[in-house]
Amino acid sequence: MQGMEPTIRGTDRSLQLNVSQGSMGHPEMCQAPCVHMMKNGSCHFGLACGFCHFQHGKKKKLDKGQRTMMHEAGEGRRLAIIIPHVVEKLEKLGDQQALNLVRLLQEEVEKASPTRSGAWEKKLQQAQISGRLERMNISALMDLVTECLPEHVNQAYIALQRSRFPFPKLLPEGAVITFWL
Repeated sequence: MQGMEPTIRGTDRSLQLNVSQGSMGHPEMCQAPCVHMMKNGSCHFGLACGFCHFQHGKKKKLDKGQRTMMHEAGEGRRLAIIIPHVVEKLEKLGDQQALNLVRLLQEEVEKASPTRSGAWEKKLQQAQISGRLERMNISALMDLVTECLPEHVNQAYIALQRSRFPFPKLLPEGAVITFWL
């Protein structure tokens, strides 16, 4: 999709990459878009910015009623609702690190083992939560359950994000980037 990939601009003497810490894992695992990049085409935080510097479509998120329902669901039920969507997206990535995270997430759902409730299933259908979750990226889904997960699972997710940092795919062969701090 045009505009969804990181861009390289430069001359023979310089190379400017529009990347940031928030861009890690773009487009599935990055953070929300940076408003500075959207408005001005540049961001004074640069690489340290916690938001994604690449173009995005409209952000998919739960509406207020859906967020309230997820909060009321409790941690175990929330994991059982959201983690299958995360797992499906991670499996599409297909690398070993993603599959290891899938295993950790599935173990957490099994530990939580919420009881199934017909009333809850009906509420979820009426709120159309499943359809919304299917359209969210991995990062947005993980944001909904991070507080429910143990630290080692969250660290495994962060490691997967970092492994997908766009630098290696962007640099022309033999290019070197120097950062001045």
